[in-house]
Amino acid sequence: MPDPIVGARHDECSPLENGLYFACVEPGLVGARLPSSWSLELKSNVLTPRLRECLMLARDGLTAIQIGDALGLSYRTVNQYLSDAYRRLGARNRTQAVAIAAQRGEIPTTPPPAE
Repeated sequence: MPDPIVGARHDECSPLENGLYFACVEPGLVGARLPSSWSLELKSNVLTPRLRECLMLARDGLTAIQIGDALGLSYRTVNQYLSDAYRRLGARNRTQAVAIAAQRGEIPTTPPPAE
């Protein structure tokens, strides 16, 4: 089975650590190749609505302070939420968490269009 791909073809991706690839092929589009050893058949919707909000803002490149300002939370609370999301998704960092959540359909791969 080929490796799952989110948002970009493998040949358009830039290599990062541990077999993970990342690319932005158009503004706001997150793309990642997840190692085939990762199991993506976990329970769906393991993230709470608040964890999804934090990951969607992290996907858009916001820092913990900026996410906190947007949601009315302290940056420490945001970091705690993100850590919880990493744990639930089996991710090591933000990039992996966003890629896994997008691959599993927990969050959209692109932000909504600006009005």
